[in-house]
Amino acid sequence: MRPCMGSAPPNAVAYESKSPRETLAEMRLGNSRFWTGQSERPNMSMVERRELISGQSPRVMVIGCADSRVPIEIVFDLGIGDVF
Repeated sequence: MRPCMGSAPPNAVAYESKSPRETLAEMRLGNSRFWTGQSERPNMSMVERRELISGQSPRVMVIGCADSRVPIEIVFDLGIGDVF
């Protein structure tokens, strides 16, 4: 059995180190893009989705309502596997 923390899948994307303040600012910008209709929808190609089959390494965790009408990746203009 593999440990849950401190070990990323072999193909996990290495994100640049960001402070919590920088991460929050990035999420706010993504939310602004969503609300103004300018979403970029990163990591949504078929190739990028297939790469996530063997594992993910989300940069951030959001605690909120589990409503299928409001997917958190779309609301913050993040890619699949970028948020948990």
